[in-house]
Amino acid sequence: MNKTSTAQDVAALVSFLADSNEGTVSLAKTQLKQILRTHPAYRKLLENPPDPAIAGQAKAFLEETRLEDLKEAFRALAGQGRDLELEQGVVLLAQSAYPGLQASAIPHALDHLAEGIEKELDAEEASSAREGMILRRYLFDRLGFAGNETHYYDPDNSYLHRVLERKTGIPISLSCVYLLIAKRLDLTACGVGLPGH
Repeated sequence: MNKTSTAQDVAALVSFLADSNEGTVSLAKTQLKQILRTHPAYRKLLENPPDPAIAGQAKAFLEETRLEDLKEAFRALAGQGRDLELEQGVVLLAQSAYPGLQASAIPHALDHLAEGIEKELDAEEASSAREGMILRRYLFDRLGFAGNETHYYDPDNSYLHRVLERKTGIPISLSCVYLLIAKRLDLTACGVGLPGH
């Protein structure tokens, strides 16, 4: 298929997802992936296929494609080495469990928190040590961010958008909130790995 693929072409390929021949299915998937990269609007034909009998195969294909894209994004992130972008990592991690999560949701929530803390910092002329204390006090005392001691192993403790919504997490996710807000405020903050933790 080329760039002139039509909705009819896509619908025909979608129908091949239910074919009994694995080679045909594989070829249809390859063609669909190429088309969706250049024409993402055709995704709607997979979300609501014309033939309800192939809805399951279409849904499985979309999930397979999403996970492949996510894996590629994680691979690119890991390739950043020491300059790894923490915020991009927490967004990708959250999207792995919450496919509908917009990439801008976490940065927007962090921006909003940083604005509130910035007002506190502006009100007090403080040293960098005091700025760190103000940030800690604002997040954990005033806003009530805390560790989830009751349900420590709840997966939502690791997905930053859920941590920001519930104000509950585990040490590493709460540390991410602190670090990402400190970065927005140009405060010096570094994550420190604890031995055996």
